[in-house]
Amino acid sequence: MKSRMSLLVTAAIAGTAMSSAAMAQTSRPVHKNGPKAGPVQTAMGTKVLPLRVAKARKVNGQFRVVGEWQAYRGNMADAPTTPIFDCFEADTAGAPTGFCTSCNGFNQQTQCSIGAGPGSRWSYATSNTAWSINDMTVGPGLGGSLASRVEFGWGWGPVSGQCFVAVFTDETYNPCGSATPVDGGFDGVVFDFGIITGGAGAPYHYTDIDLTATPDLFFQMPADGSGAYEVILANANNGGVLTLDTTPGTRPMLWGCGTDEQPADARVGTQQDTQYDDAGPNAPAGSPADGVMNTTTECLSYNFGAGAFCPFRLGSMIIFYGEGGTPPSTCYPNCDQSTQVPFLNVLDFNCFLNAFSSGNTYANCDHSTTPPTLNVLDFNCFLNAFSSGCSAP
Repeated sequence: MKSRMSLLVTAAIAGTAMSSAAMAQTSRPVHKNGPKAGPVQTAMGTKVLPLRVAKARKVNGQFRVVGEWQAYRGNMADAPTTPIFDCFEADTAGAPTGFCTSCNGFNQQTQCSIGAGPGSRWSYATSNTAWSINDMTVGPGLGGSLASRVEFGWGWGPVSGQCFVAVFTDETYNPCGSATPVDGGFDGVVFDFGIITGGAGAPYHYTDIDLTATPDLFFQMPADGSGAYEVILANANNGGVLTLDTTPGTRPMLWGCGTDEQPADARVGTQQDTQYDDAGPNAPAGSPADGVMNTTTECLSYNFGAGAFCPFRLGSMIIFYGEGGTPPSTCYPNCDQSTQVPFLNVLDFNCFLNAFSSGNTYANCDHSTTPPTLNVLDFNCFLNAFSSGCSAP
């Protein structure tokens, strides 16, 4: 597809296309097999909220709905406000801020001259990435914590139609060329947005989802603080199996962590410069996402280099929020805080049971706030944490 190799503006704030001079100022990302076309500027997106939510799981290469659908209840008055990892940069209304307002003056004249106003984000309008995996390192002291609020942004390439988005987290992110892109996957959440707007020139979408009203749904952060997150974009749910949307333009929007801004912004979390994209902007025309991640050809670097524009290192646009504070121990499932190998053993289960039976808040693994706060879901949460393992406390 010829347009895959050229820079376009899908929507500019003034409704005009990017000038050829401005295009020449925009750098290109480096792919492991060579550079490809640069990203596209987009105008302010449209905020949408899910109609219903459910637990999701990766099972034998499929993305499955494994829990009962629950009506989305909306943001609660006590929605978490402590960022755990921020590659979104929301304002106080939950909308993403833009190039002109987020880069502290760095290359501001260039950015603003090409139509990148508040709310803008990078994207590849002609590529399809229905499944994206990126690394994340959460804020200090937040390893092993739970996130019950999430914001993310995505482009929706097809004509108006059914949209599902699933988000997962993983204990370990592996470098390009590894046997698997991630290890130690946790259950995630799938969001049903119903019919949303798509088509040529349609703005991207973003959301702010608070799950505190559904305490069985949350995102487990990696125990040691460094792991991965995944975003899946689907257009059908057949027997509980999500079908990836393969239309060009369907993909997560891109942004960066604050450490890549010049000077560094005071946002939480850090990120490397590689991301797995199925299929991504380097895929040949007619080769959309197929649900199989090639760890060599579908591992890209979105590092444009400092001085090109800000932020220069991009990742899928997302932020996780939690209640904040330090987890109950350095490694949560190490309940008895043993220091002898293996750190996790049957004694930790006994310790957890004792905490549960005595009503100790340590046993509130899923951080639920609805009475009874200690329930069977805490056992499932503890088992997941235990299976993820941990290093020495």
